[in-house]
Parts: sequence; C-alpha cells; structure tokens
Amino acid sequence: MKITHEVVDGLPVTRIGDDTYHYSFGYYATNNWLDEHRLVITRSPNLGTTPAVYVEGREAVLVDIENKTETVLGDIFPWIVQDGTLYATEKSGDETAILAINDTTCEVYRTKLTVDDLTITADGNYLVFGERETDDSRRSHGCRLDLATGEATVLFEKQFQKPFNVTNHYMVNPQDPKQVFFAHEGDTLYVSNRLWLYDEDRGMHCMAKQRLDGEGNLGDCFGHECWAPDGSGLWFVKYPCSPLPPRGLCFAGVNGEQTDVVYGAYPYWHVCCAPNGRYLAADTQGPGYSSVVVIDKETGKEAEAYRAGFLWSHPAHPHPTFSPSSEQVIFHDLKDGQLTLGIFRTTDALK
Repeated sequence: MKITHEVVDGLPVTRIGDDTYHYSFGYYATNNWLDEHRLVITRSPNLGTTPAVYVEGREAVLVDIENKTETVLGDIFPWIVQDGTLYATEKSGDETAILAINDTTCEVYRTKLTVDDLTITADGNYLVFGERETDDSRRSHGCRLDLATGEATVLFEKQFQKPFNVTNHYMVNPQDPKQVFFAHEGDTLYVSNRLWLYDEDRGMHCMAKQRLDGEGNLGDCFGHECWAPDGSGLWFVKYPCSPLPPRGLCFAGVNGEQTDVVYGAYPYWHVCCAPNGRYLAADTQGPGYSSVVVIDKETGKEAEAYRAGFLWSHPAHPHPTFSPSSEQVIFHDLKDGQLTLGIFRTTDALK
C-alpha cells in the first residue's frame, strides 16, 4: 500500500493505491471511518482484470492515513463503523457472527439470518440489514438486531415480481429504528416504484411518485439513495436517462413530502449527505470521467472538485462519501486500470 499526496487542478488530494491491489470501500451511504485518519477499506489482488467487488483473495484492511500503516482484518464482509466501533460479520457454520470491535473490547452477536446491507442507527443501538432467501428469490426480509439484548428479528417481508424482483439498499433511519428504507432494484426505465419505506407503526409505502410521459412511459428514473442524518427523509437521484426534465438531486420526506430536483447543475449518479447535514457529495455520469461534486446546502453552490476515472461496473464508481466530521471526502478513482482511493478536504472543494 502506498499513501501519497498530490495536487490536481489546484485541489490537494491524498491517494491510497499501489500496483498490487485494487482498493475500494463499502457502499457509499455507509460509514467506513473509525476517526479522521483511520478507516476500514477493501483490497483485492490485481489479477489483470476489471476491479470487482467479489474476487478471490479480497480482504478488509484497517488503514491509518496519518501513520501510513495498514492492518489486515480478513474476510469480514459486510461491515459498518459507528463512533469508533467496527461492526463486522463472519460466517460460522449455519450462523453469522456479528462482531462489535473497538480499541478495548470485542462483543459477538450470533444469528441464523443472512446479513446483507448492514446499517446502524446514529445512537449505535440497532443494526438493520436485508436478507434475501436466494439470489433468485422474489421474497426478501428486513431484519433488525437489538445490540442491548442481542435479539435479531425479521421486521417485514417484501416480494416483487420478475423480471425486476430484487430488493436491496436496506438502510435504517439513523434516528428511528422503526423506519427502514429499501429499494426496488431493476432497469430504471421500467421500475416505477423505486423508493420504499417500512414503518413499524404505519406500515409500508412507496416514498416518491414517478411521473409518466405523454405516451404513458416512465418519465422519472429514480435511484441511489441515502438518509439525511436528521432522519427527516432521503436524498436520491433523478437520473440523466429520465425522459422528463428536470434531472438531478431530489428529496423525499418520511411524512410524504416530496421535493423535485433541488440541485441539477450536473448529470448526477450517486449522492451522499454529510453527517453535519450541511454538505452533499455526488458523482456524475461521463463521458470518459466521473466528476466528484461537493454541494453546500447553505449557499447552494455546486462545485466540481475532481474528475475521476471510472467504469460502469461496481465498485469502480467514485461513490464519494464523508468522514465523520464532514471535513473530508473519499472517492474511488481509476488510474491506468488500478482502482485507487482519493481523499480531499470538503472546504478545499468549495473554494
């Protein structure tokens, strides 16, 4: 692993990367930072192939940017970090062990449920994850682990019909363990009910209406969501492929309010909200590069910070996301076929 510093078009950037491994991090809407200089990332061997999520030999590593060190943690996928504690998973026979690891202790929770899309409430009391019976199953479950009692329960079941039968992106409301978002995955030109909310008190509903065009075809293509840190609702993207304008970053509230495009200066792809609620980070769709954009919600400024190399295949999208203090942004950057990680300061992007 090499940690280097460079200046790109006036922007100071710290880079993690080398010729041996591809480096990536988890889903952009989840936290990987233990603190402002330590984070958990993935490395996978460079086999002369396209960077991929699931490859033989992939490992989680704890990287200390300040001291330029790395510690191999092994196969602990998926994981999430909250307030300096790493919540990671290990398969153990027909059970999954969920480990809560910090600098002094390691607690272990065991469940027979399959753990995917691991998320956590802001107070660190509840883990929520999705469970799909098989890769081809139409039936999926939203599950919750109470970290105080160790009890894991299935909250709900949802089933969509083929060909777009997948539910994913399970994310608990950071302020309310009774509310869980999930996405109806599929071809965005045809999925007309993408954003869903399960509320333990009020049931389940689709959070955002998608318009039809004059021919009766889908006019709004939605996706790539993240919770606002105050739990008031979701930021999401109306994709550039949407037949009906405008296109850009939108917001849907948990109480049914829906705001059409709020920010639309660029052809946005993914969006993440800073923990302090002030900033958004987003990436864009080509051509030939993907811009990393930082948005200041107080001023309305949409600033293109960096033009990253990318591939359409995951994880080689920039997927910008923030450090716990909201002061740093990390993103994927494909350089000469190598997947690297770039880090810059939020305020540097907005100068």
